[in-house]
Amino acid sequence: MPKTGAADAGEGGARVQLARLPFTIIELDACWAGMPGDTPRFPTARSSSRPIARIRTGGHGYGASDAGVNQARTYWVSETAGVLDLPGEATLERQRRIWWLAKEFGKRPGVREVVPGMNNLTVVVDPQAADTERLLEEMQAGWNRSTAAGRRAREVRIPVQYGGQAGWDLDEVARHTGLSRAQVIELHSAATYTVFFLGFLPGFAYLGGMNPRLATPRRSEPRLQVPAGSVAIGGNQTGVYPLASPGGWQIIGSTSLKLFDLDRDPPALLLPGDAVRFVAAGGGD
Repeated sequence: MPKTGAADAGEGGARVQLARLPFTIIELDACWAGMPGDTPRFPTARSSSRPIARIRTGGHGYGASDAGVNQARTYWVSETAGVLDLPGEATLERQRRIWWLAKEFGKRPGVREVVPGMNNLTVVVDPQAADTERLLEEMQAGWNRSTAAGRRAREVRIPVQYGGQAGWDLDEVARHTGLSRAQVIELHSAATYTVFFLGFLPGFAYLGGMNPRLATPRRSEPRLQVPAGSVAIGGNQTGVYPLASPGGWQIIGSTSLKLFDLDRDPPALLLPGDAVRFVAAGGGD
């Protein structure tokens, strides 16, 4: 099995070393602070006398409006795991194509795990049962023929107590954006968000659709403990902490809903493709 260097989730990012891949040895840097909304800049080759892995880039099968924007690249992250990665901003249309591709690969014999992410898809295969040499080629071909997966969106309404003891950073978001507290609440609760994928913590939903006027940088010093149910803004994203954890997002409110419950099937309240509405339940004074 390939050896991986220990990941350091500090400010300097994580250094990942991958060995004994099907074609070479590579060293990659991932600038990953371990917080939701941080997109790893991965892979970037480090200076090395050893050969660098091939990154395959697709450039066909798109209409004129898609040219360049939806081109994908594929690369290995271990002997049995391949990644399809899209440059640029995540969009709902892209995510729906990723969901479609995930479903297609999930049906294949020899596939152990399929992990859809934001603008990327990871496929893990059993090397004894699958043709690993062709995995990247098949992922690229699958993306080129993919279609936006369509399913009826389930709307989930999340009641939020904004401000006060529930929203420590509402004032900071208002100050940074130049909006009043009431305007922050109004804009945040007016949008319909889409769950792009789950990550960071069990049940944490990465949401698309936040009004760009609400974008606020993360805190310079993350808190050691953010309560479960905290509704927050980090950069140009918003989300709900499903469990108590460290976190650096700006907390603007709280919900009493359980986002993750092992006694529920499925445990996560929110699933990819769900439509989410935040409903102001009071606060803001």
